[in-house]
Amino acid sequence: MKEKKLVLKIILTVISILLIIWLINLGRKVYIINNTISKFEISSQKENCYWKLELTQDRDITTYKKGNRILTTVRGNNNKVIYSKNGKMLNIFNETDGKKTVTLNQEIINQESYPIFNMPYVISKDTLNSIILGALKSKITTTKVNGKECYLIESSYEPFIIYSQIETVQLYIEKDTGLPIQVVNYDKKNEKTVHFYKYEFDNVTDENLKEPNINEYEILNKN
Repeated sequence: MKEKKLVLKIILTVISILLIIWLINLGRKVYIINNTISKFEISSQKENCYWKLELTQDRDITTYKKGNRILTTVRGNNNKVIYSKNGKMLNIFNETDGKKTVTLNQEIINQESYPIFNMPYVISKDTLNSIILGALKSKITTTKVNGKECYLIESSYEPFIIYSQIETVQLYIEKDTGLPIQVVNYDKKNEKTVHFYKYEFDNVTDENLKEPNINEYEILNKN
């Protein structure tokens, strides 16, 4: 009888230790995800910054931001669109199949309609419950990318996945800034696509925000 009680006590002790370790690990992941979101919000609010998202070799999005001025270039499939924002006014320069057109002085009614003007994020601000679910479905380790200390978040949690056809994702996020450095997506066939991110701060000049020569474009909204 005593031996059975001893065995039961040992089993309960082992289970308790494992549960504590599991809770500590879960708490660590929740803290990392929440801290990453907070740091990203600080980084994304900087008034002078440049970022580039490389989707493929011939598809990318480049943005220069200085105060209330933003110039974003979307390039892909031999086409290019340049969005030049000054306060609430927007000029759109379009180059498609060799034809150049421009739409001038569009008023931006809803900033959320133009997500390209926002620094790209991979983990959005959410409720604590959602962050806990994300932690439960994620593995978090540390690594280096281009000499930068990063968290590697490997996850199957849907809010961390950008595209519907993707099954799992690997997020490489810089520890100091909360900014994504690299994202590796795996689809249901285990085929992968890799997106690369670049950032610079306090180096954007008026020259970077210079619009194309309007005389080379056909104006679509002439009054």
